[in-house]
Amino acid sequence: MTSDTDTPQARLRAYAATLEWHYEPIEDLADDLREHAKGQGLQVTGEEIGTIAAEIIVETQANNLLRAGYADEGEIVEELTELVEGAEVEYDPDAIERTVERLWAARLEEQRGWPEVTDNDRLERAFIRLWRSGIVAEENFTCCQTCGVSEIGGEVPEGTAMDGYAFFHQQDTESAVDGGPLLLAYGTFTDETDPAGATEIGERVVAALDAEGLRTEWDGSHKKRIEVTLNWRRRLPA
Repeated sequence: MTSDTDTPQARLRAYAATLEWHYEPIEDLADDLREHAKGQGLQVTGEEIGTIAAEIIVETQANNLLRAGYADEGEIVEELTELVEGAEVEYDPDAIERTVERLWAARLEEQRGWPEVTDNDRLERAFIRLWRSGIVAEENFTCCQTCGVSEIGGEVPEGTAMDGYAFFHQQDTESAVDGGPLLLAYGTFTDETDPAGATEIGERVVAALDAEGLRTEWDGSHKKRIEVTLNWRRRLPA
């Protein structure tokens, strides 16, 4: 008799757990599982493979979004629903909501064991300092640095003159969540070729981070982003 842990479907899930991926599309994982099933002679239908791939990606992406800590429960469900619908695979939409609810509850329970003040609390306080000092400071801002630099000017409050900006984008967030340093972009609004102005903004950003007890690494060059070493623990939105 074949046990529940030795079915073709279970063997595919076990194989997927050995792969090094975090943000791949459902279709890519399904292709990989399909090739593995073929090579191993596993009797699994194409529909089952698509469902398994969706199940794994939904779980993984939900965890990634929860660890990042910027999306609320409804936003996560919506994003994952769009992800599955775009892949055109068979997957119960209600299962997405159940997965997010389960993982959300687990993350809240984990948070209860965190220190009263986390590094992310310190980061948020540092960014508040920057805003008050005349620097636009945004967390998890846009998808990449190119878009961030292009769009950060739109965050300047109407009728207000700001000295410069600092931000990290979504790819930076993903790297920090996975244990890497957090990289901050910074600069001025006046002239992209203003190295002295950018350097001054960088110095002010480092000072704000240092004042909150965060460890930074920066060589003082306007060509280098500021590295922040932190234990990523951002609390879920209330």
